[in-house]
Amino acid sequence: MEPFDSYIIFSDYDGTLGHKKVISEKNLEAVRYFQQNGGLFTIATGRFREFFRSFEPDFVPNTYMITSSGAIIYDINTDEIIYKRPADRAILDTVCEALPLMQGVLDVLLFSENDSVKIDFSEPDLYERIRSVPFTVFKVLIHVPREQELSDIDKKILEQIAGDRYIVTRSWVGGVEIQARDSDKGHAIDHVMSLLGEEGKKRKIICIGDYENDISMFDHVDVSYAVEDAFDAVKERATRVTVPFDQDAIAALIADIENGRI
Repeated sequence: MEPFDSYIIFSDYDGTLGHKKVISEKNLEAVRYFQQNGGLFTIATGRFREFFRSFEPDFVPNTYMITSSGAIIYDINTDEIIYKRPADRAILDTVCEALPLMQGVLDVLLFSENDSVKIDFSEPDLYERIRSVPFTVFKVLIHVPREQELSDIDKKILEQIAGDRYIVTRSWVGGVEIQARDSDKGHAIDHVMSLLGEEGKKRKIICIGDYENDISMFDHVDVSYAVEDAFDAVKERATRVTVPFDQDAIAALIADIENGRI
């Protein structure tokens, strides 16, 4: 029996495991140690699968990877999408209805399976371009001012128009996202655990994150972590709060497991 073979960790990327294209050496070493000793470690991120190729072979998840904030799951062994939950086309009308009411929108990003299209808010054909996007949309990210008060207002406007048809959350203070209901990270974790079958049933499920779109994971795991510099609502909902992101939070979490604190 290996020390970590009864654990699986789902980690957010930005502000949790890494920042932009940098993962600290201490976090990398801790993840490799965890994986080599029986643990399953993977990502639950808003980013695309392609982004993580730049870390190989230093970092590779060793079980199913969650991307697009929960809307897509990759089989890391075959490098193929095995689950996807796109939005319907009506989400584009919802976004177009909300945008004129939101304050100071900078641009809009429309996400497909593996790419995104950015449309500047000042473009004269903004609404036509949004409604006529030629691919299946998995989520829409509206880039808003970083001031907390303005960001809160814009999020509430989009929530009111979306109603219970879609999920509205933020991946950082300036990024308001809308996507299909039940396409969040939490539901994706349930799907991964179902795919793992008996292998998954023997493992304690742990997650860690820093912002609003990570909260959906917390009700689907055994232990939830927030980094110390996480958004306040995330820390309030998490089971535990660990060190700040830039103090190697993933290494600290794995040390908690090894030292019997989980």
